[in-house]
Amino acid sequence: KFQEKLKNSQEYLKILEEKLLNVENRIRELVEEIEYYEEKLKNLKLKESDIKRHYSREGVEEKRREYSKVRKKVSEMERALNELENELNKRNYELEYLEKEIETKTKEKEYLTERVESLKKEIEELNTFKEKTLKEVRNAEAKVYDLIKQKEKLEEDILNLKSELGKLKMEEESLKKGLFEKEKNLNLIEEKIENLSEELGKYKDLDIKEVVESTAKLKENLKKVSEEIQKLGSINFRAVEDYEEELKRFNDYKEKQQKLKEESKAIKKLIEETENKKRKVFLEAFNKVNRSLKRIFSFLSPGGKAEMLLDNPEDPFSGGIQLTVKPRGKDVQYLEAMSGGEKTLAALSLIFALQEYKPSPFYYFDEVDAHLDEVNAKKVGELIREKSKEAQFIVVTLREVVASFADKIIGVSSRGGVSEVFFLKNEALEEIIKEA
Repeated sequence: KFQEKLKNSQEYLKILEEKLLNVENRIRELVEEIEYYEEKLKNLKLKESDIKRHYSREGVEEKRREYSKVRKKVSEMERALNELENELNKRNYELEYLEKEIETKTKEKEYLTERVESLKKEIEELNTFKEKTLKEVRNAEAKVYDLIKQKEKLEEDILNLKSELGKLKMEEESLKKGLFEKEKNLNLIEEKIENLSEELGKYKDLDIKEVVESTAKLKENLKKVSEEIQKLGSINFRAVEDYEEELKRFNDYKEKQQKLKEESKAIKKLIEETENKKRKVFLEAFNKVNRSLKRIFSFLSPGGKAEMLLDNPEDPFSGGIQLTVKPRGKDVQYLEAMSGGEKTLAALSLIFALQEYKPSPFYYFDEVDAHLDEVNAKKVGELIREKSKEAQFIVVTLREVVASFADKIIGVSSRGGVSEVFFLKNEALEEIIKEA
């Protein structure tokens, strides 16, 4: 934007320099013409003196006619000389104005050049900061993505471990139950063996036949007990160790999950703080601009009110902003329902309110008073005049009441079918308005 403005200023400065050169050339031509006409006037006056000297000696009527012709030529020459002097004065004024304008534009060009360099540095710094911020955001997003993936994997692993742990617990219970049953049966068998041994002791004095029969019976009982032991199956003595290992893995995964939850919570907190800060800055700017808007509109339209409203005050970024206006003696209206003049006053109020919050050094208005009546146009002129103390304003207008507030007026008129640019100061415009 500033580079474009600098380019425009340079082009305008070049045009002014060309105009200055043309004016200087024209002044030289006018000076030469004045010298020529002064010399001619001098000769005519000498001739007039000669005629007067010979007036009494030669033909009176003829000399009188000749004198009248000379006198007429002298008057014409004096009139032409006066016109040339007036034009010379005008050109001198234009020359003075152009020199001042060139000086102003040269200073403005120097300021803009410095400003452009300053802005280039600011832009470079902002771009560096932007790249750094984007890199940090991308890293944070990648980290969040990795954390989410890790969290999902851990949750899946935890579910699998819980399922496996459940199976192991069931297996452990089953093993404990089986072990208990086997120990119980083993105790019963040992008890039976002990009982049988006692019974065997009782039958020491029995004959061989009874012993054989008793032994056969014991073998049969022992066989039954062995079969019962076989039915119980083999015992997994590593079940408890496997359970402890799986429990340790489960606790490790649970600890990782907790750490991920804490990191996720910290990231969410950072995002929330950033959103709150963004919301706070936006609302501060919105409220300041809104206060300025109300004050400026009440100045431009006494008795009227203007206000900006948020579609969603709780969450400003999820909705838009509505501009409501209440002209004097009318109901509250939205922008779409207002007349051209009311829209102009509302728009200018918003522009000046934004200027107060974040000023710009330069403003250009193109016939913003086109839809305004005389009273409102005057109010706008007064406001622009007041604001011109803080910034430069260029206003294109066809209204004398607005132009009357300007320091300098650049006009365009047609003379002999050719457009001509003229420059006036405010005092000259006031004289023209009085004469009109």
